Amino acid sequence: PMGKTNEPAVLYNSTPITTSKEMTESFNVPLDETLLSRLFVYPQEKCKVFLIVNLPEGIALPTDTSLDNLKKIAVEANFSAPLPVGTFVMTGEGEANLQSRTLNPAATGTIGVDRLAAKLVLNVNTTNTYDDAGTIWTSEPESMKVSLFNCVNNAELSGVPVDNPIRFDYPQRDFDRTPGETHTDCVFDPFYTYPIEWTPGGETEPYFFIMLPWTDGTTRKPCYYKVILSDTHLDSNNWYNLN
Repeated sequence: PMGKTNEPAVLYNSTPITTSKEMTESFNVPLDETLLSRLFVYPQEKCKVFLIVNLPEGIALPTDTSLDNLKKIAVEANFSAPLPVGTFVMTGEGEANLQSRTLNPAATGTIGVDRLAAKLVLNVNTTNTYDDAGTIWTSEPESMKVSLFNCVNNAELSGVPVDNPIRFDYPQRDFDRTPGETHTDCVFDPFYTYPIEWTPGGETEPYFFIMLPWTDGTTRKPCYYKVILSDTHLDSNNWYNLN
């Protein structure tokens, strides 16, 4: 009920949802007059709804199903596994609106959900050539590789960075250029991490490590670049487009 989210939930339900590309999915939860009167304490005509989408198998709801306690549910992913990542844990808060108390008791609501993970997309624009005291070096972006270090695989549904992060590093990833492409603007497949915060320059600061080969026609040299992030945190449900 409204104003009582600090108490155990009056109703909780687990409903399978058919996977599709639709932006909106619908599901029904049966209500009788008793449940309806507990959810919509007269004269209220709204109740609070908290949605959890794609909760991993094996995670049970806590005995205390108050809203704050539900948000403490811990989840773990394996973002460093080969793409595609698969389904993402999402949560949403909203309200259901009472339609009728007596004849065909019913309530409806549309709840938006947000992805718990943060998404990072790296765009690298390389220089074609470099003049080194008369020696012309040419970059080979098609052979470029990138890694991302100090990401996090665990979270709580609240989206607040956890105190005991399970850190991981992405394995080196090749740049997958479409055959025939010749431009130097290179976009890598997305990286994902659960929310994280850090101290600038600290050991746990996330960073990209890029390897870009250069050649002068006879000699080929790999050059390495460390790219740090300009902020001190990566937040839930944010898309970071990094150039």
